[in-house]
Amino acid sequence: MLTMLISAATSESLEKHSYSAQPHSFLIFGIKTMGSAVFVHPLEVLKFRMQLSGEKGATSDHKSSIHAIINMAKKEKLSGFYKGITANFVRQLVFTSTRVGCYTSLVDELKKRGQGTVLNNAIASMSTGAFAAFISTPTDIAVVRMTADGRLPKESRRNYKNAFDALIKIRKDEGVAGLWRGTVATMLRAMTANLTQLMSYDEAKVYMMNNWFDCIFKTEALPIKLKDREEFT
Repeated sequence: MLTMLISAATSESLEKHSYSAQPHSFLIFGIKTMGSAVFVHPLEVLKFRMQLSGEKGATSDHKSSIHAIINMAKKEKLSGFYKGITANFVRQLVFTSTRVGCYTSLVDELKKRGQGTVLNNAIASMSTGAFAAFISTPTDIAVVRMTADGRLPKESRRNYKNAFDALIKIRKDEGVAGLWRGTVATMLRAMTANLTQLMSYDEAKVYMMNNWFDCIFKTEALPIKLKDREEFT
């Protein structure tokens, strides 16, 4: 009786976890990463400040990460760690929802056509990463500009009010090309990230399901076939 209940519960779980990307999934991906940005953004600000410190041969502003945190806390208070957070929200909504949503949709379609090979998945991951990076480059620039603004002298600060204000002013002062500075480098970074994160994760998950699932759930009452595993993933 117990094994029958376990079997039924497992079948139901497999049906529930049979995943196919839906339009609303794109929004969900973006919202989830916007939530994580609340906690990660202060570290982003710290990273940018450390990277820009000492540029053009100037004396380095910070000796270490701890020193940078103390200096920012003294000069800019807590708000200094959240400069550019609106731009980061917009970036996450555009970039992450596009790269993950498009990748998932494309890989699902490849599986349906029986073309879900490692090579095809790798191409899908890199192409969706490049596309997401291209359309989100303006928001990426807004994040960098807004987070770095606090280290400039007061008379030189751009004082962007929010992400949209930053995008409008950059477009006005530098033209459309100014919104896509560093696009190639951004695309290459996103292609590498998608390949090493999304694609490698999917392949590792399939491998584990194919090779370790039966070891964990080794019972005749749980006949998990390869087809079921693909649906589960």
